[in-house]
Parts: sequence; structure tokens; C-alpha cells
Amino acid sequence: MNPPSQVPNRPSAKLPIRSIVGAAIGLLAILYAWGRPWEGGVVIDFVADLPKATVQRPEPTAFRALDAVQNGTWKKSIYVTQPSRLVYRLEDVPRNAWLQVSLGIREEAWRRESPGVLFVLSVRRIAGPDQRVVELASMTVNPYANLADRQWHPIQVDLTPWVGQSVDLMFETRSPTEHASLQRHLALWGAPAIVTK
Repeated sequence: MNPPSQVPNRPSAKLPIRSIVGAAIGLLAILYAWGRPWEGGVVIDFVADLPKATVQRPEPTAFRALDAVQNGTWKKSIYVTQPSRLVYRLEDVPRNAWLQVSLGIREEAWRRESPGVLFVLSVRRIAGPDQRVVELASMTVNPYANLADRQWHPIQVDLTPWVGQSVDLMFETRSPTEHASLQRHLALWGAPAIVTK
């Protein structure tokens, strides 16, 4: 009778604790070098904070938070039916902060003859010698005359120049031409927010 075959001893598949800890530290170091992505995300949701706006002109009832759609894409939004100014105060602009928002006109206004709506984003320092209003971005959206405007127009602005400072962020809508009314044109600020990257 042949003796039973022997299975050779194999090295253990277990990794030493020291190796696991070392790998974890190495991964954390890589993530840190890539800009600490776990710190990213929405810092301020301006739709949720609509009641906290320091200026709501012409009056608070001109603004409303709702879920709005543009060409099949829904966003939590602020809409306004007339020339307006909405101001939010940021006491301390965070590091790696960006202002992001999408611009649009509610779909029921797309077929109304109109010169469109001019959207303007601006910032102003609260303290210091330089308290000028600085325009960050502006765009005229006219879905009646331009079929390409029948969608969200995303805007992103780097707020690095104002990190650590107190500022007012201004969201304005007005007519791009004189003597034109924005009544019932339903301008939309889609998902306005401060995010970090």
C-alpha cells in the first residue's frame, strides 16, 4: 500500500498588521496629495437658505423655492418673475470654495415673445478699503429666440480671491434691454450653492 500523499506546507495568506497599517497610511497620504476629496461637497445650499437672504428685492414674495425642470433635468431652484436682487452674506469664504448655479427660464415661458432675461452674479467685500462690486458672471438666456437656451446653463466661479473674507454674493435678474418687462418670464436660479473641491 502506498503511503498517503503529503500536501506541502504553504505560506500563510495573512498579512502582518504592520503591512496593513502601512498601506492605509500610504493611501491616506495619496488622498491628501490629491486635495483631500472627502472635504468636497455642498457647503451652502442657497435654495434651503432663501429665508436667510439679507436682501430680497423688490420684495420677499417675488422669490419662491421649487423643483424646476429644463429639458428633462430637474433641479431645486429659486425662481423670480420680475427684475430682482437677492443677496446672501458669507461671513467666511471657505478654502477651495466655488459658486455654482444653473440658469434657466421655466418651460411655460419658452414660447412667449421676449428679449430674454439677463442673469448677473456679483460679489462685494464687507470690510477693507476695496468694497467694490465685482461681477463674477453674466449671461442672457432667451429660450424664445434661441432654442439652445431651452436647457440649464451651468455656471461655476472660483472664489479663491475671497477665501477667509466676509462677502455679499448677489444674484440679479433684469431685462437685457431697456423698457422690457420680465413679468411672468419666470427666471430660474437652478441649484445655487457654495461647494468645495
